[in-house]
Amino acid sequence: MKKTAAFIIALLLLVGCRQAPAAYPAQGNKPETRTDSEIAADSLQVQKDIADVFPDVVFSVNKDAAVALKYSGQTAQLTVTDQVGLTWTLSIPEGALAGPTTITMTPLIDFDDGTGTGPKSGVLFEPSGLVFSVPATLTVTGPDVGKDILLYADSKGRDMIPAAFAAGGDSAQALMFHFSTAFVDPVDNEAMKAEADRLYDKYYDKARNLLDKEIRQPKPMSLKLECFEADNGLKGIKEELETLVSEEVKYASALWLALGIALKEKDMAGAQDLNRVIQGLTERALLKLEMLICLDNPKPETYFYAYQSMLLQLQIVGMRTTACAADSNYMENDPIKQSEVWLKAFIGKVRAAGEYTWKFLLDGISEDHEYRYMYTATIAEIMLAETARISAAAKLETGISEEQRHKQFVDACTFTVYFEGTTTQKRDHTAVWTTSGEGKVLLQPADDNSSEDSLVFKGTLKGTYNNYSTTNPTAVKTLLTKEFETEAHLVLELPCCLTGRAGAAQFGADDLTYQSDDGPITVPTGNNIISQLILADYYDALFQAVMAEVSLTPGRSLSEKKIDAKYEYTIVEYTIYLEHTPQSDSRQ
Repeated sequence: MKKTAAFIIALLLLVGCRQAPAAYPAQGNKPETRTDSEIAADSLQVQKDIADVFPDVVFSVNKDAAVALKYSGQTAQLTVTDQVGLTWTLSIPEGALAGPTTITMTPLIDFDDGTGTGPKSGVLFEPSGLVFSVPATLTVTGPDVGKDILLYADSKGRDMIPAAFAAGGDSAQALMFHFSTAFVDPVDNEAMKAEADRLYDKYYDKARNLLDKEIRQPKPMSLKLECFEADNGLKGIKEELETLVSEEVKYASALWLALGIALKEKDMAGAQDLNRVIQGLTERALLKLEMLICLDNPKPETYFYAYQSMLLQLQIVGMRTTACAADSNYMENDPIKQSEVWLKAFIGKVRAAGEYTWKFLLDGISEDHEYRYMYTATIAEIMLAETARISAAAKLETGISEEQRHKQFVDACTFTVYFEGTTTQKRDHTAVWTTSGEGKVLLQPADDNSSEDSLVFKGTLKGTYNNYSTTNPTAVKTLLTKEFETEAHLVLELPCCLTGRAGAAQFGADDLTYQSDDGPITVPTGNNIISQLILADYYDALFQAVMAEVSLTPGRSLSEKKIDAKYEYTIVEYTIYLEHTPQSDSRQ
């Protein structure tokens, strides 16, 4: 298969399934009488039972054998052979990540799961927690690998779950939606069959009972768009969604082991029935996610949930469709085609929700001066780029280009820095220079930001000498220099973007030209010294600029701050103004 990553549907074909039996209905008419805490407790118990079969693993990392590549958006492959001779290959499809990313695969050694045996092989994938927009494919080859179990866990070897994999002979293959570790466990057939029977006895009836219950309307989304914190906010949404479908996914995971054993035992009738239950559970999870995010009637918060839901649903659909490998009779339903149609429709709705949220955020920033949306919009921009990649892989509309979208954002977040004030020198006589200036500052690319805790803006400021006077009767009276250029800077602190610093490299020219009786003469001004020495309390060495603290108020476009300083015979007094000046609306 040349482009296994072009779209998840192509990847799902790896299981070799064409048609499968209809799933058990995802919900029935029985009321759900359990409380949220009771449901959470039941879900946690499933995880504990799975952990009894596949306990957490402690391991060491064989750093000397690590391999790495820099993924740049094109199809890529990473391969490593571990100490027991198994070969691990990670195939990453085109458009799987938002930007260039260094990916590392490191063999693991010295396994200990507390049982005295532990996995026979494993690898660590980094960066930890990385999520693919389009899933990668993990392939393991080696003697009798097809008889083993392929498992996924977190970067510490915790929360082990069986991967939805296709295996046979000397290879096993599974979709990989996110990092961090994978293991091959050499399970004894009889011992594993006993564990599978135990999980089957405990959870088959519970799963069927769950499918007979109606789905309660999920609690409303709790996201606030103001002062959105990327790490905590997105993590919170992910956890909220995973909690919503935890019971269905955990039951499916528990029964997955029984399904695998049924296939190995050639119990196709049992496998087919388990397949129907697993498909019903996954369909129920998908329905719950759809009920929460209400894509047909979106709110501004919807997209953040829809985006995370899309990534989660890709995993659930992977489990759902891979389960069809259990069926050998190929009944009339075609889950591959069903999943493709459903996914395309859902992805299209997610993109539409993204455009709705994008317009809401930019309108709020541009028209209402709602600065607390600015960082939220930076996150939305990244998510929309990934959504466009998934849409392109599904051969759907992708919307405007990343360059056009970024220009929209930069235009909405444009500010103008102004200054006006005087520099006075009082010795035997008094000399006063009055200057003013203004310049637009534009949001800089993330790579140019000085800190992960701020947004950085930069621009060119044009200044003017408005007045020059001196009480020295012998000094030249006419200043010929009228204009100068310098750099303007703005730094806004995340996540609210209501406080920060704004200023300019200097408040005058490096040299001034005066008209004397003998003609024009040029002399250095010492403005660099004024900035660094006299205005030292305001000088920012990183930006090499005089920066004043500024505060922004939602709904207001203008902020100002007075600065002053005195050193020996020189007095500097200036006011720095910061105005939000969005550019012409390029969203039309």
